[in-house]
Amino acid sequence: MKRNDYDYFKSLHNQEKPLMLYNCWDVASAKAIEKAGSKAIATSSFAMAEAWGYSDGEQLSFEQLLWSISAGADGIFIPGLTDRNLIEQFVQKSPLPVNVMVMDGMVSNAELQELGVKRISYGPYSYFQAQHNLQESARTILQSNII
Repeated sequence: MKRNDYDYFKSLHNQEKPLMLYNCWDVASAKAIEKAGSKAIATSSFAMAEAWGYSDGEQLSFEQLLWSISAGADGIFIPGLTDRNLIEQFVQKSPLPVNVMVMDGMVSNAELQELGVKRISYGPYSYFQAQHNLQESARTILQSNII
């Protein structure tokens, strides 16, 4: 981001379509996502911790979310919420733009847009996908018995 980073990033949350974030975990994955045309780069705390061999111990209570609003937060991130009706209620009642993380059982991106979600994050999905592809490639090579 070349412009005022904060203003630019904030403006991405106030568009007709939600901001799509395909999360990175290191410099190489960030560069790959940038080259793919991403408007912004996000990180996955799980993927970053996992890449360094640690557990992701990040947990945030609802009280901490409310505190973050009073501290000046300009968006609310609700990972783990996949129920369409609950997401809709959260969007309607939230004083801030709502951000969700794609998970199994999540409604489609188009439905999230209809509900008013302003940011859709893929969290550690890209990391899981890269690890799976690496494992499968390694398995193929290691089991090929070709020297």
